[in-house]
Amino acid sequence: MNLGVISRNVGIALICCAVFMFLSALVAALDGFDPSFSPLLLSGILTMMVGIFPLIFVRRHKDINTKEGLAILLIAWVLSCIFSMLPYVLWGGEFTLVNAWFESASGITTTGATILQDIEALPKGLLFWRSSTHYIGGLGVVVFIMMILPSFGTVRFKMSKMDVDDISKSNYQYKSNKFIHVVVSVYVGITIFSVSATGGFSIKNASIAAYDSPLIEGILVFFMIVASLHFGLIYASFATRTFKVLKNPITKFYLITIAVMTVLVAINLVTSGTIPNVWQALRHSLFSVVSCISTTGFGSTDTNVWPVFSVLILIYAGIQCGCSGSTTSGLRSDRVFLTMKAARAQLTKIAYPTAVVQVKSDGQVIDRDLINSVSIYVLLYLLITLVMSIVYAAFGLDLMTSVSASTSMMSNVGPCFGTFGSSMSNFSTAPETMKILMGFQMIVFTILYNWVDVTKGPYGISGIPSIKILGLWGLKGVVAYTIFTAVVMAAMVGFFIVLKRSPYGRLLRAIRADETSVKALGRNTGAAKARAFFLSAAFSGIAGLLYASYVRFIDPTSFTLNESLFIICALFIGGIGNAKGPIAGALFVVILPEILRFIGLPDAIAAPLREIIYGLALIAVMFIRPQGILGEEINK
Repeated sequence: MNLGVISRNVGIALICCAVFMFLSALVAALDGFDPSFSPLLLSGILTMMVGIFPLIFVRRHKDINTKEGLAILLIAWVLSCIFSMLPYVLWGGEFTLVNAWFESASGITTTGATILQDIEALPKGLLFWRSSTHYIGGLGVVVFIMMILPSFGTVRFKMSKMDVDDISKSNYQYKSNKFIHVVVSVYVGITIFSVSATGGFSIKNASIAAYDSPLIEGILVFFMIVASLHFGLIYASFATRTFKVLKNPITKFYLITIAVMTVLVAINLVTSGTIPNVWQALRHSLFSVVSCISTTGFGSTDTNVWPVFSVLILIYAGIQCGCSGSTTSGLRSDRVFLTMKAARAQLTKIAYPTAVVQVKSDGQVIDRDLINSVSIYVLLYLLITLVMSIVYAAFGLDLMTSVSASTSMMSNVGPCFGTFGSSMSNFSTAPETMKILMGFQMIVFTILYNWVDVTKGPYGISGIPSIKILGLWGLKGVVAYTIFTAVVMAAMVGFFIVLKRSPYGRLLRAIRADETSVKALGRNTGAAKARAFFLSAAFSGIAGLLYASYVRFIDPTSFTLNESLFIICALFIGGIGNAKGPIAGALFVVILPEILRFIGLPDAIAAPLREIIYGLALIAVMFIRPQGILGEEINK
C-alpha cells in the first residue's frame, strides 16, 4: 500500500473542505466581520496547509489499487469530520470538543442531528459553514476528489466504484468522466432549493415549522422527493425529454411506499384525535414521511406527541429511505425492493426445488452477485443498528429512544423519538460518551455504504452469452434450447455406449466388480479411475455450459447440496452401470414434480409429498432392486 498516494488524495479532500471554510469566512466578512470570521479563516488556513503539504512532497501516480482506494475513502471521511470541527471549537459557545465532533460528523454524513439548543444565535458565517458541511457530505468527499483529479481513468474508476453502489450503477451506464458530470449536474441543479444533500440542518430552532407555510412545505416535499430519486434517471429524463425516471419500477415502488405511509399516518392522526382536521393531518403526515424517507430530517410539527403507530411508520421510513444513486442513506428502496423479490423467488424455490427461479425487475434478470450484495448490506445494517441500540440502552435510555436514535444515526436521518424529541429537538442532553459513539456510528454507516468490497457479494458471473452454433446461429427461446440440449444429450449417451464397449470401458467394469483382482493383474486402477473422474467432470461441464447459457448467470449457489442430492437420487433410482439407468432416474425425479403440479395440489402439500415419494422410492429400490430400476447387477 502506497502511503504517498493515500496522503496525496486525502489532501485533496481537505483542500475541498478548506475552500468552503474560506467561502464561509467571506460570508462572515460580508456580514460585517461577525465573530465567526476569525475561527473560519484560521480553520481554513490550517486545513489548507495540511491538505497542500502532501501535494508538494508526493509525486502524482497514475494508478491506485483497490486497497489504496478504500483507504483514501475511509481516511477522507474521518479527517473531513475532524477538520470540520475546527470552526466550531475555535468559535466556542455551545461547542465543546465532543459537541463539535457530533455536529461535524452529523454535517459531513448529512445526518442533520444537532446538539444546538439555540441555532439562531449562531453568526451568519458559522451558519453558512454548518450548511456547507451538508453540501460537502451530500455529494461525497470522494466525488469532490474526482472532480479535481487529473484525468487518470483507473483512479477515477476505482474511486467511483467505492462511492457508488452496484444498484445505482446498474440502472445507467456511463464512463467515469460522464458519471461525475451526471451526478454533479443534477446535484448542483437542485442545490438552489437547499435540500440536495437531504441533510436537514435548519437555520431556525423550530425547523420548517417556524415558517408555518403550506406553500414552503409543498415546495420542500417536491424537491426532497426529487433529491431522493436516482440522479442518473433524473439526468436521463432531462436529456431525453421523457419521464424515464417515473417508468423505473423502483421509482414506482418508492412513490407508492410514500403514498401508503402518508395515508396510514394521516388516518392514525385523525382517528386518535392528535390532528382532527383531515387536511392538516395529510399535510403534516406527507411532510414528515417524505422528510424521514428522504433522510432530510426537517420538521413541520412536533412528531414526538404522535401516536406510537405513526412514530413506528416514520422509523420504518427512516430505515427504507430513498433510491440508490441519490444522496439518501439507509437501506435504500432499491435494496428493499430486491429483498422482497428475492424472498419471493426463494419461497418459490423451496416449493419447487427443481425449478429455475430468477429474480427479475422491469423484465431484466437481476444478477446473483447483486442479490448477494443486497443481502450482506441488509444484514450488516440491521446487525449494527441492533448492537448500537443495546449500547444506547446501556446509558439508561428507554426502548423507543434507543432504537430510534440508532436507526437515525445509521440512516443519517437526524431526528429521533423519545427522550431526544423530534425534528425540532436536539441531542444536547445526551451523555458525552454517547455523542462520541453517535458520531462514529454516522461515519461507520457512510463508510459501510461505500465499502463495495465488503457489502458486495464477490461471487457470480453475469452476462453469459447464449450459445451460437458455429458462431453463426444463436439459440433463442425454450424450444430451440430444448432441441439443442436433446441433441447434445443423445451424443453424450452414444459416447458412453461406445466407451462401455471399449477396452477402457471393460477395465472400468472390472474395477467396479473386483478392484483387488484387477490390481493383481498389474493394472493401474488409480489412473483408470482418475481418467473416469476427468471424463465425468468434462461432461458435467458441458451440462453446466448448457444451463449457464440459458439462465445467463451462474454462481456457486446455483449448485448446492440440493442439486447434489437430486443427482444422487436420480442415479440410485434409475441405476448405474449403463446409460439407461441415469436417464430413467432423471426422468423420474423431473417428471414427479410436474405430475404433482398437474394434479393441482397446494404448494404447502406438494413439496413435502414430493420429498416423501422420493424417500419411499429410494427405500423401495434399496430393498427390491439395489442396482436401480435399469441398473446392472454387480457380479462378484
